[in-house]
Amino acid sequence: MKTPSLATLALWWAGVGSAITSSPQVESSLLEEIVARGHLRVGTTGSYAPFSHLVANATENGTSFIGADIDMAMSLASALGFTSPSPSVVFVPTTFADLATGAVAGLFDIGMSGVSITLTRALQGVFFSSPVLRVGKVACVRCERAAQGEFATLASINRPGVKVATPAGGSNEAFDRANFPAAEIVVYADNTDIFRALLNETADVVVTDRVEAELWARLHQGVLCAVRPESPYSFEELGYVLPRDMPWFQFVNTWLHIEQGSGEWNSTLQRWMDYAWET
Repeated sequence: MKTPSLATLALWWAGVGSAITSSPQVESSLLEEIVARGHLRVGTTGSYAPFSHLVANATENGTSFIGADIDMAMSLASALGFTSPSPSVVFVPTTFADLATGAVAGLFDIGMSGVSITLTRALQGVFFSSPVLRVGKVACVRCERAAQGEFATLASINRPGVKVATPAGGSNEAFDRANFPAAEIVVYADNTDIFRALLNETADVVVTDRVEAELWARLHQGVLCAVRPESPYSFEELGYVLPRDMPWFQFVNTWLHIEQGSGEWNSTLQRWMDYAWET
């Protein structure tokens, strides 16, 4: 028996959504709208390597974004049956603070940017895909301070005089404000600036997802170090933000299950973890 492609399933799910919502009082499913439109709209920040990074010049895919989630967006578009030469994906710049509200407002079909799965975002009216990665918050500091045993615990960070660099509006800022009331929280508009603050010593510590802390430690070996990454301060997972549309939600999770089961997601992430990021 021949297994149907995901593109065929997308058409089937869209048809189911159309049948279910045939009443003129009920809107069609988002999946049906995406298939009819012929391209995917993806909200992304462009500020979180290895998932989404904005570059100066367009890539071979015709976009100014690169990273693991950018490749995954292309894969999702392909699963929907969208191909070149017309753009199969339109990337919509957004911020971590606006990922959930942008999805709810219909600015994009899916948010893909190393997004933390949080109850706060869920309460804003979105679904989350199945998790793509388990992370948890980890401190990243200058290596000489890590060698001295500084910032190994939350209590050691939560002290007067300690400057904690954090990006505006995301799970990092929420975590920092909840756990470090005695420290000075320094907020940056651009996520990459928090690590530059460590490099130029205008901040003492960054507390972020384990994968990001480890990436910046690799990019600046001997200068930046992740503190005890095997023992994160918290439990956290990353996933994709979706409007509350059940046919679309089911399709994305089916596609993602195949990407993870085949090993494609792991190889995509590893490729971008090994990438020579400019910092």
